Amino acid sequence: IEGGNGAISGCANLFPELMAGIYDSWKAGEMEKARQLQKKIAPFRVILKMGNPNSIVKRGMKLMGQPVGPVREPANFEESEIDKALITVLAEYS
Repeated sequence: IEGGNGAISGCANLFPELMAGIYDSWKAGEMEKARQLQKKIAPFRVILKMGNPNSIVKRGMKLMGQPVGPVREPANFEESEIDKALITVLAEYS
């Protein structure tokens, strides 16, 4: 085990307040609140299993109007099924 003091959350690119809330709740010992926030992010995490997670995060940001640029090869894709799922899930958070 190498150890570590943190993590980089791809989800935080799209949902920074939600992801910070999970950490803040955990740190404050509010485990039930942290669990509820974890459940709230679950629908987006399901979409991450549909393809390359980094590409999906970047596509989600693009759909949210963030000019993050194109995904680089070989992770670039045009997948209408993923876009539809992202649009549906992103609407739940707005």
